[in-house]
Amino acid sequence: MGINYCSLNWTTNLPAPFASITVTKDKSGNPVSATIPDKTHWYAPDRKDSYLHHDAVFDMRSKAVGKQHGHQATYDADGKLLTEPIAAGTADLYTPAGPFSAWDHRDHDVYPFIRALQLDGNPVHPNSTFAPTTLNRPCIYVGDYTKKYMARRPVLPNGGKQ
Repeated sequence: MGINYCSLNWTTNLPAPFASITVTKDKSGNPVSATIPDKTHWYAPDRKDSYLHHDAVFDMRSKAVGKQHGHQATYDADGKLLTEPIAAGTADLYTPAGPFSAWDHRDHDVYPFIRALQLDGNPVHPNSTFAPTTLNRPCIYVGDYTKKYMARRPVLPNGGKQ
């Protein structure tokens, strides 16, 4: 049985992101690493430097739910969860952290997000058509198409629980 793309039911079992994570900073106050209180449903945070999620300093992904779906959460330099597009992470129809390929994630999650940004007037392109990891410039506008994408890939997919 396939996925009902009109329904968001696939998002209800995704793990809630942490409202904040613990950030370790160097002597100058620059964030170096981050940790989470529970690794049951999430992989450890990684540093993030990408126009795909500007303002995000840390990025983490949930472990696969139902072998296919996942969740991405992004955090600022102080470890606070980012919930506003374009910086926020989203629910992933195909998580790159699961048994499905990163190409499924690219085709069903990343490319639609980039296209929404472009339709809203952002002159952005992926840094690679084969394996995009960032954009060629920052986004400056969140419009109707980006909002529609975010409605289909919510930041807080399980009703806002954290």
